[in-house]
Amino acid sequence: TFIPKASARLATSLPMRLDMDIRQRLPKFGGAVGRAWAATQRLSDAKLREGFARLQWAGSITADRFVEEVREAEDAGYAVDREALYPGVVSLGSVIMRGGEPAYGLTASDIAHNLDDERLEAVGQRMAELAQDYSR
Repeated sequence: TFIPKASARLATSLPMRLDMDIRQRLPKFGGAVGRAWAATQRLSDAKLREGFARLQWAGSITADRFVEEVREAEDAGYAVDREALYPGVVSLGSVIMRGGEPAYGLTASDIAHNLDDERLEAVGQRMAELAQDYSR
């Protein structure tokens, strides 16, 4: 079972930052990296809805929107969580594969109003490239 864990962090010079505990576990379908993981599994809509229903979401998201975001991640190579897991926080996620299986999750998060759609797409594309570069 793939369970993404935080294993490194990047600090910023800004006076406020987002911080997750090193090696923190997230629910399998949770957040951007959960959507990115689900995208690698090519799950049916029904299975995605089952996974969605097992989670408690702090923000506002519907099962339909969740499925749509996983499908977008299948095409893009990265996923976006817009304030669904943590209100006020936008996260991007991609997955490094090993032997055809998900091995590591990459995430980047920021305060929601700091990232417009153009910046989200640029960072997401770069994360997808990094995941591809490190996959074997």
